[in-house]
Parts: sequence; C-alpha cells; structure tokens
Amino acid sequence: MKFNKRTIFLILGAIFVILCIFVWLSVVKTVYQRERSQNRSQQKHLPEESVKDLEFSPDGTVLAVATPIGIWIYDTSTYETIDLLTADNYGISSISFSPDGKTLAGGGADKIVYLWDFRTGKRKQSFIGHKGNINNVVFSHEGKLLASASIHDTNLWDVNAGIHKQTVNGYTYVRSKLWLNNDEMIHASAEGTKTLLSDLMTRKQKMGLGGHKKSVKSISFSPDGKTMASGSWDKTIRLWELPEGKYKKTLKGHKKSINSMMFSADGKLLASASRDDTARVWDVETGKLKRTFKGHITDVSYVALSPDGKILASWGLDQILNIWDVETGKHKKSITVHIAPKG
Repeated sequence: MKFNKRTIFLILGAIFVILCIFVWLSVVKTVYQRERSQNRSQQKHLPEESVKDLEFSPDGTVLAVATPIGIWIYDTSTYETIDLLTADNYGISSISFSPDGKTLAGGGADKIVYLWDFRTGKRKQSFIGHKGNINNVVFSHEGKLLASASIHDTNLWDVNAGIHKQTVNGYTYVRSKLWLNNDEMIHASAEGTKTLLSDLMTRKQKMGLGGHKKSVKSISFSPDGKTMASGSWDKTIRLWELPEGKYKKTLKGHKKSINSMMFSADGKLLASASRDDTARVWDVETGKLKRTFKGHITDVSYVALSPDGKILASWGLDQILNIWDVETGKHKKSITVHIAPKG
C-alpha cells in the first residue's frame, strides 16, 4: 500500500503528538511523586503527637480538639475558634463530653483530670490521683461517673459528688479503651492479635477476642456498649457484639493499618483513620463502605463523627484538620490547628 506525502505527514504528526503527550504525562507523574516524597519527608520532622483526640459535642454545635497546649473549641457553624481550654501543665491527650452536653473532661501528661463548662470556658473541678500520663477519659452512659486511665492505673470518679470511687492497678496497656455505665467499667486492651476485655469493677477478665492476622492497633466502643470495633495492622476492622463477644463481620478496604476509629452517636456508622492517607465511614449493620475521604497527604490519625452522622472531622500527620460531608463526600473546610504557644 502506497501513501501520499500528506498521509505520511499526518501519520508522523499523530505519532509526534502521542509521544509529546506520553512525555508530558511522565513528567507530571515524576513531579507529583517527587513532591509527594518531599511532603512525606517533611512530615517526619513534624510532631506526631500534635493532636491526640477529636470529639463533637452531643448537640453537634462544637468540635473539641485536644492538643499539646490545651483543647481548642470550634463553632461548627463556621469552624472558627471559640475558646482554648488549658490545663495547669502540659497538654491534653484524651477528651470526653458528658451525655447532657454540659461538661467536657480532659486528661493528659500532668496526670490530672479536668472538667470544664466548655460554653463559658470555666473549669468546674479537677481530679488528682493518677500515677502516670492519662491516655483515656470517658463518661458513663448516664453521665454520673467518669473513668480515666493512665499507663499505670485506672480511676473511677463520681462526677456529681466530685469524689474518687475506685482505683484499679495493673492494666497498663497503651492501646486500650474504656466503656462505662453504672454497673460495669469495661476495659478493652490490645494484646497481640487479640483484644482482651475485663470488667474493672469486679477486676475479672471477661474474654479474649481474636481473629486478626496481625497485632491490634486501635479499639472503639459504640456509645451503648453493644458493639466493639478492633482495628489492626492487617488492614482490617473486626466488629464484635457485646457482652457476648460474638464476632459479627470484618470490614475490608483500607490499604494500610488502622490508626483509630469512632462510632456515630446512634452506633450505626463507624469512622476509621488509616496509614493509607484516607478516612472511611462504614455502615455497621451491613458492613459496607459508605464513603472514602481522600485529601490528606500522609497518615490520617484521628476521626470524629458529628452526632447526626452527617459530618466527619479527620486529623492527619500533615497537621491539617479536614471537615467532610459524609453524605456527598465533599470536602467542606481545612483548618490549621495551633499546637504551640504563640510567640
């Protein structure tokens, strides 16, 4: 078959255009990978412990963020800062709102549990008695009791009376969570590939829940205490029915380990944060993935769901707090959280 000069020029021109596009795409990919690598390299020099906890108030009007300089309170209508609640020394590692939404509890490195009226910013009371840094605080489902855990001990406090009720020593697990009502104080701790559940009021181990192929990294209880989630280095989340400890299902989708998880107020949704740079929201009943949120350039450390399950907050090692619409998946706002004293 013979081609005239015009046809040959057209063919050569098309080949040239294709080659140019290929080269351009290769350059763009190289630049993107280089910038991503540089961003990740820069993250190594940023403080990994800059934010330790996120939680929406029960009425959804504020978002509390625990940092090394205190707890930032954000107005969720604008996501502008309202106040900074500070401890006597050091920062706050764990926070919990009372069920009635009137009190915010927090504890951290100074071994003291603080209770604030977060609407006014006034400190209501302080509980002293821990031997180590506090890593977990939680109100009981009824709001009458508060449990706080450190790497050395777990304390139970009567909130209304402002008195200490009980101390339990020996449960020195860093990766642990508490669930509390008036009759039980359930302590869940990661022990290799298993999650150990103990009732700290009776000081008896209830059960060990296994099934993960690698170590358990994060644990979360639903607000009613009927479901527990365990997240692992094996990239999966396992759901358990309590108090029986019955295995329900495995949530798969993350490409790296699970850093943290949080249930919605009604227990129907579960949010997860992962080292794969994404946050995800799951339907607890069906086990299906509802939405994946991409936007962080490195590990997502913590997540929080608004009480109605419509808004997700995610914090990553890129030092950005992102706000998302759960239904649409759209990004609503990025917030730079101040984690060091000004000046």
